[in-house]
Amino acid sequence: MMSHSQVVKSHWILILPLLLSLSVLCQGDGGCPYTGLLAFRPVDPFIFVGSTTRLCCQPIDSERNGQSLPWNPRDNNYPVIRFSCDANTNIVVNDPLQPVGRSEETSRTPSRSLSHPVCVNVTATALIPGGFCMCQVQGQRLCRASQYLTVDVPLPSRPQIKCVTFGHANITCTTENIQTFLHTERVTSVITWLQVDHRGRALSITRSKTCSNFNSCVLTAWDGLLLDLPMTFNISVALFYATGMTHQDNSVLRATSKWMTFDIEAHVKLDPLRASVVDSNETAITLGWEKQYTHFGDKVVLVNYSSIAETGRMSQYNQQYVVEHMDFTILQMEFVITHLRPSTTYVIELTTRPVLSDIWSEPIHLRATTISRLLNSSTD
Repeated sequence: MMSHSQVVKSHWILILPLLLSLSVLCQGDGGCPYTGLLAFRPVDPFIFVGSTTRLCCQPIDSERNGQSLPWNPRDNNYPVIRFSCDANTNIVVNDPLQPVGRSEETSRTPSRSLSHPVCVNVTATALIPGGFCMCQVQGQRLCRASQYLTVDVPLPSRPQIKCVTFGHANITCTTENIQTFLHTERVTSVITWLQVDHRGRALSITRSKTCSNFNSCVLTAWDGLLLDLPMTFNISVALFYATGMTHQDNSVLRATSKWMTFDIEAHVKLDPLRASVVDSNETAITLGWEKQYTHFGDKVVLVNYSSIAETGRMSQYNQQYVVEHMDFTILQMEFVITHLRPSTTYVIELTTRPVLSDIWSEPIHLRATTISRLLNSSTD
C-alpha cells in the first residue's frame, strides 16, 4: 500500500515536466531593470473557489539553483510590478500594481525591503479549472513570468459516509454530499476500520487502506476482513487533497469523517434473486426462486405486481411479503399470486433482504399472462 507521501510524489513526477514547460522564468538581460531572472512563486499555485491565496514575484539567480536575489535596479529607478490573470477565469487580483520602491525623483529610499518578494492576494470567485496569472515589470514587455493557478472545490469539513456489505463479498463505503472535484488526480482517500464488540470495545488492531477511487472504498477478505459471521466494525474515511504537486511543495489537506458503527447484519445487501415464472392459470401466477443461504438468518422477499392496461400504462403496484426461513432442506421457494384477472399481463418485481437488514437487493422483473377462461374451457 502506498503511503501519503508516495502518492503525492507519484503525482508530481507526472506533472513536473508540464510545470517546467510553463516557462515560469524570463530573461532579465536587455529588458528588466535589475540583474537576474524573474520568478513567479509559489510553483504550481493552488486555490479553492471562494478563497484567497498569495502570489509573489522576485528575481532569482539561475546559476545558483534559483537562489533569491534582491531587487537591484540598474538605473536607480525602482520598478512597479503589475499582476494579472486571464480575463475569463474569474480570478480577481487585489491591488494589481505593486511598486518595489520609490522612484529616484521622489527618494532613493525604498518603500519596502529590496530583499523581499513583491506579492498580491488573488481570489477565485467562480468554479473553473484554473488559469494563467502573470507578474510583469510595468512597461517592460520582456520582463515577466507566469504560472498556472489551479482552482477547485474545497474539501468538506466533515465528510459523510455510507457503508453496505454485499453478501459475504465486501464492505463498500461511499462518501456522500460531496461536490464534484475538477482535479480528481489530486484527491485520494484512506479508509480506517477495526472490529468492536456490542459495547464498542476494540477486538482487533486498527487497519487502514488507500483507496483507488476517492469516492468509494472497498474492503474485502484480502484486507483481512472476516465477513462469514455477523460482526460490528468502527469505520472512518479520510479525504486528502494535494494542493502542491511538485517537489517544492507537497502540501496535503485532510478531511476526516466521524467514526461510524457498522453492523454487518443491519447493512447487508444480498444478490438479486434468481427467479422465474413456474406456472399460471386464469387467476393465479406461480413464481419460483432458488434459495440463497447466508449467515444472516431468515430473509424477506417483497413481491410487487401490477397489470398492464391496453394503453401500456402501469397501474398501481400490489405488494405481498414472503418470509424465507433458513431451512437447508428446501432448495426452491415457490409463491403463488392469487385473485388475478384472466387473460391479463402482469409485471412482477422481486427484491429481498435479511430480516435484520433494511437494505433491499437490486430488483428483478418478470412478465406473465394469465390464461383466458375461454381457452381454459376449450382445453377441458
